[in-house]
Amino acid sequence: MWLVADPCGRQYVLITEVLLALANVSFSGGFAISCFSSTWAWIWTLWIQVVWCLCSAAHLTCVFTDPGVVPLESLEEGLRGATSEKNHWPPLLPPEIVGDAADNEASPVVAAADAPARFCKVCQLTKAFRVHHCSTCERCIYKMDHHCMFINNCVGARNQKMYIQFLVFVLTFAGSIFLGLVFWLTMLGLGLGSGKNSQTCSEPWQKVLGVVLVLEAFLAARFVRGLLEEQHLALTESRTLVERMQSAPVVEKSLRDGLFEVMGGPPSWRWLSLRPLKSVKSCS
Repeated sequence: MWLVADPCGRQYVLITEVLLALANVSFSGGFAISCFSSTWAWIWTLWIQVVWCLCSAAHLTCVFTDPGVVPLESLEEGLRGATSEKNHWPPLLPPEIVGDAADNEASPVVAAADAPARFCKVCQLTKAFRVHHCSTCERCIYKMDHHCMFINNCVGARNQKMYIQFLVFVLTFAGSIFLGLVFWLTMLGLGLGSGKNSQTCSEPWQKVLGVVLVLEAFLAARFVRGLLEEQHLALTESRTLVERMQSAPVVEKSLRDGLFEVMGGPPSWRWLSLRPLKSVKSCS
């Protein structure tokens, strides 16, 4: 099991879990169940529970999954002359360098391969293609995108799939709460509640809670949307956030191909599986 020893990061993990649980309890207990007794309300509440469980599971999976840590003893050679090591983890050269791309001197991957070898003074190893050092994790990470404080972990080759799943689940969770609250508050304002239950939602604190939850869900959705846009760029440009900051060359691909690569193939039930891709070797 992988866990970054960062006290501040662990607090952010706990805060994230608490905020998700509070939003679930506040919406389900404060509005959906207590204010309306229709079958539709129970179905929507059940949907909220399912999405909340997926959010929490994906979040904790990101926290405890090795993001692609490079073994300290794995890289003893420089970047040059390593094209024959097809089974090396992580790859010393991009897979595109072998084959047709090798004949094109203008290819971005060839330019990256011709770059001088980089040495990590902390890990004491020669960094392979797309390997970057994280000062918080204190290790070199393959395909490191960034270190996310909310998961107390880096987003890398082995957990990018679960990170995207987590963002999608949180966006669905926030959107479901937002739509549900707008519906409940509209029903309340029009006096269309059901019997005694409609009268129990007229307390001032419940109205304040409803407004607060609406704002929280809206802001959370906007924030997560921004993170998903960053992942969209990473998938379509074939470069991580770190590589974009370093002005690495762009290798354009469609969003479809990028998703297939990260998620392990065409859409299937495996897209919901909270496990690293089998094609990505374990580094632990």
